[in-house]
Amino acid sequence: MVTNQKIFLKRLPLLLLLTFGLVAGCQIEEENDEPAPADFTVSNLSIEPDQVEIGEEVTLIVDVTNSGGTAGTETLEFEVNGIVASEDVKLEPGQTEALSAIVTPHEAGMYEVRVDDLTASFEALGPDIFQIEAEAGPGGKIEPDGKVEVAEGENQAFSIHPDEGFEIADVVVDGQSVGAVSEYAFEAVAGDRSIRAEFEKEPVDVDLDCKNPYHPGLILIVATVDEVNYGASLPMAMVVTTSAYEQTHQFATSQRYDFSIYDEEGQEIWRWSDDQEFLMVVGQEVFTTEGILYFERFDTGELPAEKATYILKATLATEGKDGNKEGPAHVCTSFKVIPG
Repeated sequence: MVTNQKIFLKRLPLLLLLTFGLVAGCQIEEENDEPAPADFTVSNLSIEPDQVEIGEEVTLIVDVTNSGGTAGTETLEFEVNGIVASEDVKLEPGQTEALSAIVTPHEAGMYEVRVDDLTASFEALGPDIFQIEAEAGPGGKIEPDGKVEVAEGENQAFSIHPDEGFEIADVVVDGQSVGAVSEYAFEAVAGDRSIRAEFEKEPVDVDLDCKNPYHPGLILIVATVDEVNYGASLPMAMVVTTSAYEQTHQFATSQRYDFSIYDEEGQEIWRWSDDQEFLMVVGQEVFTTEGILYFERFDTGELPAEKATYILKATLATEGKDGNKEGPAHVCTSFKVIPG
């Protein structure tokens, strides 16, 4: 039962809309020295209709009869969910009137009606209520969060806030990415929905000497994917080209290139050349404008399983250009490992 509702009873001219009608016949009383006093009875309580939408009117109707021998006045009370509206009814002997009241429910639920000893009920229907399940991963919050109830056809907005040191990585709505947005609104909700915010640490400015000032004519490109599932292999490639002319590079051993991976703090956690042996043969190689392509693959299962960003660094293991000891050339890129 709905309680503490704001029920508005309408009437003409006051709180209740009262309608009176004449009884079909008259009741003849035997002549007595003293007529019987007025005696009121209430019957035939009806509700029309017994199911409405919020804001629609309900008509409550009841018959009131004076079965006594004299005219009289009775105070009739309509009680709806504890809210009472009353009206004085004056009837002649034997007279019956149909009394009505108009009720407008403003909240959904069942409404109990009582007039004298008669009871009945009607139901007010509201819009369907749906849930939007909102959650945030580590590193931030979404507002509002939890199971948010929304009435059918209504809109609901959400805001996403990363914690200090984090940024929004992605927002997933009903299983589909909508990008790294800071706000999202569901419009005209017609069913249960979901939204989840993902966060990641802000990139750290790590100096890995990735843009070596030496070899101005040498271009290194690391070709790899931006994101890889944990446990999958990360494809790595280094394209070595010159911008306009041939270059000759010296190599201290048979090693020509190297790959290394660093965490967000700049700590090296993997290197391709670790535990490998290279012949101590000094050699040189001429690089042309057509370029030389090196490939390597790395199993990311060796990295931490949680979602994180890593830096991949490619190094040309040369001692210098044209015999000069200018040091190796480097280039870097970043990639993300996500739980598989």
